[in-house]
Order: sequence, then structure tokens, then C-alpha cells
Amino acid sequence: MAPITYYKSRWVYPVDKPPIENGWVGVSDGKIISVGQGNCDDGNPADLGDGVLLPALINAHTHLELSALKDRIPPGLGFLSWVQNILTLRETAVNSDAAESLENPLSELLKQGVAAVGDWSTSLGINDIFYDSPVIRCGFYEIIGFSGQDLLLPDSINKNSEPRTLNSKLAFDSLGAHAPHTTSAALLRSAKVWTTDHGLPLSIHTAESIEEEEFLAKGGGPWEQLLRNRGRWNASWRPPGMSPVAYLDSLGILNETTQCIHLTRATGADLGIIKSRQAKVVICPRSNHFITGCLPPVVNMIDLGIAPALGTDSLASNEDLDLWEEMNFLARSFPDLASDVILQTATLNGAASLGLEDSLGSITPGKKASMLFIPLPAVAFTDLPAAIIASKGKELKWITDGLRFEV
Repeated sequence: MAPITYYKSRWVYPVDKPPIENGWVGVSDGKIISVGQGNCDDGNPADLGDGVLLPALINAHTHLELSALKDRIPPGLGFLSWVQNILTLRETAVNSDAAESLENPLSELLKQGVAAVGDWSTSLGINDIFYDSPVIRCGFYEIIGFSGQDLLLPDSINKNSEPRTLNSKLAFDSLGAHAPHTTSAALLRSAKVWTTDHGLPLSIHTAESIEEEEFLAKGGGPWEQLLRNRGRWNASWRPPGMSPVAYLDSLGILNETTQCIHLTRATGADLGIIKSRQAKVVICPRSNHFITGCLPPVVNMIDLGIAPALGTDSLASNEDLDLWEEMNFLARSFPDLASDVILQTATLNGAASLGLEDSLGSITPGKKASMLFIPLPAVAFTDLPAAIIASKGKELKWITDGLRFEV
């Protein structure tokens, strides 16, 4: 076995276990070998000092290709107007800026201590920009179509969809079915079959707006009019007469490898379905608040035993891609939510939502040595997770693959 490097810190916070005061972590060949307290086997460990060693963050949902839309859409327009703005901007010169707009957000993710990102895109080959970055991209190729045609995938995604190693990192290209009110039942079923056959998660936006809810319940309304105006209407379609979550369940879409995004409008019954199917949940509270002023029922999720992951969504509906700001927004919006639960949304839960729980999300022997050190005052904390969140990741340093580097 390769030599073991030991890192010592005033605090080690594994996330899946309580904080360890005067803790240490042993790392070898890019893996966490051991975690302990007090003296370690190495009499001269790398002493990081006063602060906390914790796992790197996971941004479970975003659309990096929309980064060129930053500050182009004002907040508070409501869902339908926001969609119309997106469609207009995407059909203009903004698309030509998309590739150039990726490098800065990717650099920001690294500075924020993000180890992996669940990233939707409408084009393939976007992984190329990640080859020289420590950030792992779990890609979701967006499929959308309201007619009943079979699912047709580009040959390139069929050739590159298997999990593959990039610089000793796990990455994949899977599918993101846009939403139950924009993607036909045939496409939704086909997408789920395809991702299941390839051993990959399926991601889908759902229960995000009242327009989606009313369209699936009764048909008609502003969403039907938008589809008609765009020449995308399917005259044979009939509303299923149920909530978006119940509709997806009726199609056999929901299980432990389905990632449900947003759930802003989810009812108790919807959450019960999610829980029973063991589907993964990703919340993007600042994005939801930006568009509609609404927030997902986070406390209800936690009370039911659902473990939501945290995402920022895109710069078309958020002022930045900062998970630290997202966690602090959660803390302000849901003051009764425990700080350790909030920190789990951006680490352990995010890894699980992307199928990376065996390699990321906690400081656990056998996982990748993808960790952060954050300086903290030399005091006794009664709530260490709260102090970590309040730090906003300032002055963080990466500890990864046995090497320390700064960003």
C-alpha cells in the first residue's frame, strides 16, 4: 500500500458521524484509510490547526450551460413568464456564449469546495471542460417532447453513457426528462427504461409550479396555450387528472434511481409516494424563491424521513452557484431545521442523489479523500455544523488525493 499521510485538525466532521474534537484522517493513494481522535500512528501528522476538516460539497442540480443568462431575467416573474424569457433568450445569440460561459462557473464551484455537480445540458460533449478540473460532472442530457414519438437518442450518448473514469474520477452522461408536463408519457417511460438499462439515475423536474399542477389535473390553461403557440401541442393528449408526482408514479418512473428536482408544490400525499418509492429529492430553494417566491416543504420532507439534496439550479434563476449561500438561505428560511441536517443536504444527501454515496459525501474509510479544511476560531462549539455553515466556506483549503492545495 502507498504511504499514509495523516491530517490533524481541531475538529473533524465526518457528517455521517458526530464531530470529532482533536481528530485526524489518514489518506493513502487518494482514499481515506482511517479516521480517529487524539494520537495517530504517525508521530508527525500534517497539523491543519484550528478549524474543521469536512467532506467536499455536492451541488446536486444545476444547468451550467445557462450561465450566460446571469442577470438577464429579473426575479419574481412567475414560472410561465420565466419560461418564456428562457425560450426567447435561448433562441437568440445567448447560445453562442454558452461554451465561453462555463469556465468561470466551474472555477467558482472549485473555490466553493464542490467535488461533484449534477449538471443538465441540451448538448453533448460538455464534459470536455471538466477533464482538467477536480470537479466531477454527473451529466444529464435533457430530453423534452410532448408528442408521442419514441425516444430517439443521439448515437454519441449511446456510445458515451456508461460510467467512465476521468483522471481517477467517476463521471457519467445520463438523461434528464425535462418535466411531466413537457415530456410525453412515451418519452418518460423510454427514458426510465434507458437509464435503468445503463445503471444510471434519471433526473426530472417535477411539482415545480402551479401551471404544471393545473395542466396535469385539468388540461387547458396557459401551459396548453404556450404549447399551441410554439407548435408543440398534441391534440390526442388528455390530462391524467392527478398531481405531477402521482402521474410519474402511475407511469412507473419513481424508484431509488430517480432524482426528483424541486418539489415546490408537493403535497403530503406526494411526499408519501416519494418516500414509499425511495426516490431521491433535490431542492433548489433560492431558485424557487427567485422565480415564484415559493419554497419546497423541506420540514415535511425531513419529518417523513426523506433526505433532500441541495442544488443551486442555474444562473438564469439564481444570483450565484454558491452552495454556502444556499445552506445559509435554508437556515434563515427554516429556523427550526437542524444545522447538521442542512449540512447533510450539501454533502451526504447530494452524493446519494447522484449515486456517488460510495465515494463522496462523508469522511469515511474507503471513500475518496475529497475533503475541505475551513479555519474556525479556537473555541468550544455547541453547534459545530452551524459554525461551519455560518463560515460560508471562507478561506477554505482543499485536502484531496493526499495533497493540499489552495484555490
